[in-house]
Amino acid sequence: MGYFFGFKLYIVINGKGELLSFVITPGNTDDYEPLKSESFLKALKGKLYADKGYISQELTRVLFLDGLHLITSIRNNMKNTLMELKDKILLRKKSVIDDDDSNNPGKGNGHKKSKKAKLKGQRVTLTVTDASGNSDQVETYVVVVDDLGPVIAEGPVTIVVYDEVYGKGKKSKTKQKKEYVKEEDIEPLVSDNCEVYKIDFDKTKYSSADAGMNQLAVTAKDKSGNVTVGIVNVEVIDITSLGRYVEMCYRGKTVRIRNNKVQDYLRKGASLGSCNFTSLEKGGFTFGEPEVSFITALNLEAYPNPTDGVTMIRISSNIEGPARVGLVTTSGIEIEEIYSGDIQANEQFEVAFDGSSLPSGIYIVRMVSAGQVKNLKLMIKK
Repeated sequence: MGYFFGFKLYIVINGKGELLSFVITPGNTDDYEPLKSESFLKALKGKLYADKGYISQELTRVLFLDGLHLITSIRNNMKNTLMELKDKILLRKKSVIDDDDSNNPGKGNGHKKSKKAKLKGQRVTLTVTDASGNSDQVETYVVVVDDLGPVIAEGPVTIVVYDEVYGKGKKSKTKQKKEYVKEEDIEPLVSDNCEVYKIDFDKTKYSSADAGMNQLAVTAKDKSGNVTVGIVNVEVIDITSLGRYVEMCYRGKTVRIRNNKVQDYLRKGASLGSCNFTSLEKGGFTFGEPEVSFITALNLEAYPNPTDGVTMIRISSNIEGPARVGLVTTSGIEIEEIYSGDIQANEQFEVAFDGSSLPSGIYIVRMVSAGQVKNLKLMIKK
C-alpha cells in the first residue's frame, strides 16, 4: 500500500484579485469536492470562472441551482461555443493566480515555473542627519520589484478584406477573402516598463461581413508574471469596390497593389489611397492637386451623451449616397431605425432621437453607408 503526502489549496478571487474564499484539503481530494462544499462557496453568487479541469455538466447544474454560473474554457476536441466578450476577458483574468495558463487541476500536472525577470539588488548607504548635526548610517540593499503590468493601447489595427467573384452569369460564385490579426499587428500596441513576455488573443478571421470597427480581447504578460487584459479595436475595411488593383502610398510613392497583397503592404507601413506629395520634374518642382481619397470616411456623433431623453445624432460621409442609422443592443439586435435616406458628400446631417422610453443602459448607434459601418456607444441614463 502506498501513501500520498501533501495538500491542495483552492481559492476564489474577484476581478480585482481580492481573496473571497479558500479551503485546504488533503492532496488526494478530488478537485470537484470543494465546489460541492457549502462553506467554501457560501454567500457567493453570479459567475464562477474556472479552467478546463472543472468541465462537468453535473457540476454546472449543481452550482447553477445554488446561484453560481460556472464558466470554463473548452478542450481542443470539443466544439466551439459562443461566449460573451466580458466572459472571455474574465476567464483570462484567472492567470492572476495561475503561474501558467496551461495548468489543469483535473490532470494533476502541477504549476510550471514561470519565467521571472532577474532584478538585481544594489548595495546603498543611507545617511540620516538631524537638526543638531547628529547623523547615523546604515548599509542595505535596494531591490527593484516589477509589479506593473503591460500597457495595451486601443489601436486600431487595420484589416482589409474583399469578395471575389468567379465565373459569369448564373454560374458565378462569390468567395469571401478573409484575413486575421497577427501578433505583429498587436505587438506595437503593447508596452511594458521591463519587457513583454507573451501576447495572447483569439485568432479570429474577419470577412466583408465584419466591415467596420470590431473589438478583440488581448492578454499581455511580462517577464515578472504581471498580466494585463485589454481591448484592441480592429477596423475591418472592405476593398471589394476598389477592384483587383488598389492604389496605395508606399515609401512616398503611389503604387498599384493587387488586392491579395494589400494587407502585406499595410504591415510594411503603406497606407490606403494615393500619395499627396511634391514631385520633381525637369525644370523644377511641380505641385499636384490634392487627390481625393476613395476610402470611405464616416463620421458619427451624438450629443448629449449620456442622455436621459432626446439626443441629436450627427452623421456625415465623404461619399454621396444612401445612409442608414439604427439603434442596436450590445448583443447586435436592432431595436429602432433612426434615419434612412440620402446624404450629401462632406455635409453634416442631424436627426433627433428620443430614447426616453428605453430603459437605462448602453446602446450602439450604427451607421451604414457606402459599404462601411460606423458604431458609436450611446448611454441612456435616467
